[in-house]
Amino acid sequence: MKTGDITRRRLLQLGAASGAAWAVPASSQAQARYPQRPIALVDSFTAGGSSDLFARHLAEQMGPILGTTIVVENKPGGGGVVGTEHVARSTPDGYTLAMATVSTMATGPAVRPKLPYDPGKDFVHITNVVNVPSVLVVHPSVPATSLKELVGLAKRKPGELTFGTPGMGSAGHILLEQFMQSSGAKFLNVPYRGGSSASNDLLAGHILVASDNLPSMLPHIQSGKVRAIAVRDHQRLALLPDVPTYAEEGYPEVSAPLWFGLVAPAGTPRDVVLQLNLAAHQAIATPAFQARLRAVSASSAANKPEEFAQQVRTLFEKYKDVVRKGQITLG
Repeated sequence: MKTGDITRRRLLQLGAASGAAWAVPASSQAQARYPQRPIALVDSFTAGGSSDLFARHLAEQMGPILGTTIVVENKPGGGGVVGTEHVARSTPDGYTLAMATVSTMATGPAVRPKLPYDPGKDFVHITNVVNVPSVLVVHPSVPATSLKELVGLAKRKPGELTFGTPGMGSAGHILLEQFMQSSGAKFLNVPYRGGSSASNDLLAGHILVASDNLPSMLPHIQSGKVRAIAVRDHQRLALLPDVPTYAEEGYPEVSAPLWFGLVAPAGTPRDVVLQLNLAAHQAIATPAFQARLRAVSASSAANKPEEFAQQVRTLFEKYKDVVRKGQITLG
């Protein structure tokens, strides 16, 4: 029996066991077996970034489960807009998916109301995949070894401490605004065209503060080129056991980790969505995928389509409020 047939039988069992909300429509019986050709998984950012790495890890494990090949396609541009719009406008047949991020589904739409896609209406949400911690770091020349000291320094010198972010309206930008609103500290936002550019200038001392996903920043922390101040996660990280979370330092609302998930164009058949959800969950549970999560202190975050859709809606509304309070306006 083929892998795809095994997956379909397990999907039918899942539908029967979980009630009507997860049942596979009877009409699917007459449809051709899915998938019958390779699937494109679009990453809306450049190759080598965190979203790209997790997309490739997921594709590697998920393809064999579905009995096909999942090809990761990088379509960067516009802070994630180009690739995300491409998926939104693709045929809703399950053969074009997107690696969804906080930037493309929440902060970007919150700060750019005229985006060419709607994160709620133009996609069907398949599952969250992984929670990825990020870390706040400073250049070694900054006289602060704790978040309390950094906030105090920024309050004494409002607008003087330069904070690099991956562009106006990026998740990094909105998260910085959220932190400033929570702490009362005032940093000078220095937008770049991506997190790697900001990191390079931080290492050179051209900017003094930055925050990035742990996989990207960890080598620089370990080499001593930057100093870790706080972790954005629910708990301390095994790789940085001496670095407290934002919550420990008094900012629980800032401490939630970023995530990467899986979405498809709106209108994708329900039975295909459920099959993708099941396959993704099985892929995430594989020893190989779990080992890659542990290597960067990330954690699995698989959930149901409805739960992921609600997660996106809640975060979008949260960051809309941050944008409103910060009076941030972008086209």
